[in-house]
Amino acid sequence: MFLAIRELKRAKSRFVLIGLIMVLVACLTLIVSGLANGLSGGQCICDTKYERGLHYISIRHRL
Repeated sequence: MFLAIRELKRAKSRFVLIGLIMVLVACLTLIVSGLANGLSGGQCICDTKYERGLHYISIRHRL
């Protein structure tokens, strides 16, 4: 315990930097998961909005 307290006193900037990196990774994960959920939700709405059998695909029209 004494060694851990001494290390915290001696190298504060290193522990602050490690904590900051962990917070940034958590924020990035939150943003990416929100983006993925939004994009997949938009695709589901598009798929369920139209009734089956009413889609016509033209041969000339390509994506």
